[in-house]
Amino acid sequence: MKPKKQTQPHKSTSKALQKRKQSALQTQEIDTALLTKATPKPLERAIRGVLPNAKARTCLRVATFLQLTASGETCLDALESAGLSWGELQAYKGRHPAIADLYQHARELMRDQQIAQRERALLKRGVDGWEEPVYHKGELSGTIRRYSDKCLEIGLKANQPRKYRDKEDKAVNVGVSISFTSIGVPEAKQTQEPTPIDVEVQDMVEGEENGDNDHENK
Repeated sequence: MKPKKQTQPHKSTSKALQKRKQSALQTQEIDTALLTKATPKPLERAIRGVLPNAKARTCLRVATFLQLTASGETCLDALESAGLSWGELQAYKGRHPAIADLYQHARELMRDQQIAQRERALLKRGVDGWEEPVYHKGELSGTIRRYSDKCLEIGLKANQPRKYRDKEDKAVNVGVSISFTSIGVPEAKQTQEPTPIDVEVQDMVEGEENGDNDHENK
């Protein structure tokens, strides 16, 4: 019997299979809980799963950076400690959405950690205080414990805002209404000039009166 010929997959079929694999790879997610693991190894393996062509050393650097960021380190300090450049980080964030999602989640954890660190420092200065050296004649003679009333006040207001909040000043609004009335000014009476007829009548009256007076005088 003749051996059967091995059929090779059609090129179009292999290309479609590759596209499906790439699509499945792009939708793959990474558990954000790996950011808080004790070592970056589990996160590094997850990153290698979504970036199969990436080097293991580079994936370990990315995982270390993300874990340091999630622990409260600033981005610049985390990049320096992980031995990673900002350009490399941006490149890996653009290669897979899961890396960008991890970065955003790590940033949120970083902000939470920084707020917690500031609250601890605030409470320590307001309640525990700190030792301040005291010098006498240029020589250290001892220490004195100092406390920050402002830090204690801020801490109390943050923990119990209803009890320690500042009293609100009640604003009193006084409404004043002003009405304007127009005062009429009487117009000046205009002197009416006598018409020519009135002048003639007046002259006739005056003439008659003068005539009577002359007749009486005679």
